Amino acid sequence: MSATPAPFDEHDEEAVAVEPIDDPNEEHPPRNPTRAAVLTRHAHKVAARERAVLAAGTRHTARQMIRWWNAQDLSTEYLAAFHLNHQHTQ
Repeated sequence: MSATPAPFDEHDEEAVAVEPIDDPNEEHPPRNPTRAAVLTRHAHKVAARERAVLAAGTRHTARQMIRWWNAQDLSTEYLAAFHLNHQHTQ
């Protein structure tokens, strides 16, 4: 028993009415351009604010690391006493 396909009727409206296939490479306009524009603008504002905060924090951390590395926050008297004590214990 073999199944045969139904004959194609050119006058059958359901079979002839073919919807166009969307091209995946074609850009579609946003459904609500004002909402998309508002969201994009807000995302850019948040990103700019975060970038500014990160830059300020990085500069502050770098300055503190340089001060620590160069021992700028220590007085000369403290450093002299530290080195003398270190030499004495050695």
